[in-house]
Amino acid sequence: MPRHTALSDPGQFSPDRLTVNEPEKTDGKRVSVIGWDGGPLYVQSPKCKVHSHEDGILSLDVGAGAYKDLLRSVEAAILQQVSDRSADFFGNFFPLENVTQRHTPLFRDDTVLRLTVGTDTIIRNQYGAEKTLADLSAGTEASFFAHVHSVVFGKRSSEISVSALQVKMHMNARPQEWLMEETVTVPDPVEPDEISEEINDAKPLNDDYFHDLAE
Repeated sequence: MPRHTALSDPGQFSPDRLTVNEPEKTDGKRVSVIGWDGGPLYVQSPKCKVHSHEDGILSLDVGAGAYKDLLRSVEAAILQQVSDRSADFFGNFFPLENVTQRHTPLFRDDTVLRLTVGTDTIIRNQYGAEKTLADLSAGTEASFFAHVHSVVFGKRSSEISVSALQVKMHMNARPQEWLMEETVTVPDPVEPDEISEEINDAKPLNDDYFHDLAE
């Protein structure tokens, strides 16, 4: 099975290696599968902050750096191909400006990216312990490995589908501080009568024990 490297930097991306396939009708919408070098298009993020999460959706703030630039470049190349091939796809040519106007951007809040999280998405912390979407509270550091899967065309808009395959939750683990007890429980003193009772109740020692030691 061929291996496909995940993109993590704008320098790795080249528009001519990207393909947007002819749309197929799925559940009343048209879906164009996205390809990269003959295989799927994967992206790998650096550490970023969880913005929010809801049923099946994880929003992360990727910051205003190289990774955002990479995803912007991917998005621009996809929209350009949709425009270039619109006559084949839809029977009419649509200029890039029109395609862009009807497109829902990847970043809806400047630096916040929305990922689809499915039942097969692997979520773990950096130690390998399994986690759930509910564990990814706002402000938590996380990184992800995602599949830029397709362009989904609705009646009036389009959207790029990005699915999280793996999410790593970065925990700030610290050793638990040991706190000494402020009070100490002292056992009750043993009365002489109790000691005498214990001696009387004790079983006699086995003579063979002393015999073995003497030999």
